[in-house]
Amino acid sequence: QHGVGEDEIIIVSFDIEDETSDADFSNREALKKHLYDRITDEDKRYYVFLDEVQEVDGFEKIVNGLNAKENVDVYIKHIRIPFSLFFRNTSVYTEKIREQYFT
Repeated sequence: QHGVGEDEIIIVSFDIEDETSDADFSNREALKKHLYDRITDEDKRYYVFLDEVQEVDGFEKIVNGLNAKENVDVYIKHIRIPFSLFFRNTSVYTEKIREQYFT
């Protein structure tokens, strides 16, 4: 156990339907609200996993905003477009990284 709580792991995938939510996270404002509503405690570290985030227009600003927070690590999977952002704590993740946080 790594001591990471379920509430500290935020996973959003844009290429599959999420049966637990009716929100349209391809809408930039809905995604931003969802993420920042979950990141509530400055004393906790949050791990945000975004799969196919390029489906969201303007995702770069959201990712940059998350990266500006000292207690947030962002992991992006399967991005298919070139973009230039400064990623302080960002990397492309694989399923192995996800397994590290759940085992």
